[in-house]
Amino acid sequence: MEVSAQIKILFIINPFSGNRSINWVNEIDNYFQDLNYTVELFVLNENFNAQEILKKIELFNPDKVVAVGGDGTINLVAECLINKNIPVCILPAGSANGLAKELGVSEIPLIALNTVLTGGGKKIHVLKINGKFCIHLSDIGFNAWMIKKFQSDNIRGFWGYFKANFKIARRMLFLKSTFEAELTID
Repeated sequence: MEVSAQIKILFIINPFSGNRSINWVNEIDNYFQDLNYTVELFVLNENFNAQEILKKIELFNPDKVVAVGGDGTINLVAECLINKNIPVCILPAGSANGLAKELGVSEIPLIALNTVLTGGGKKIHVLKINGKFCIHLSDIGFNAWMIKKFQSDNIRGFWGYFKANFKIARRMLFLKSTFEAELTID
């Protein structure tokens, strides 16, 4: 009788993402405790970079990689998987979880973890803007300025976005500037 190999799942967890109300390490450990999967948790440190993630992916050689974080974490993990035949899954742990919401990923841990195992895949487009990859949003103008302000503040979630929007909107009342953008599409 032939024994099939266990499916290997690598969870890349960003504990610095916006929503820290869920202990994803415990949720993942509890969920997979009695299941027949090979699971590895890679918790990012505060100064993580793409090279660390790439090295972990290479060493573990997973069948699936799960990004546990917000849109920035998901974008970075997805960038590390470009040109590899490894799907990326999402556990929403950010401030807004825009991509997870767009794809219908539940914010309820049990449902989201079930989706990692049973959810169907979706191909999505990848953009490269000024040398940086983007899989969800790419902004210019007001929203880009607001996100930059949001990222520099210490407040996450709805109030962080509200505060950043308010500050940028006040500044824009007094600015009269324009800019040019050039798109090259293959």
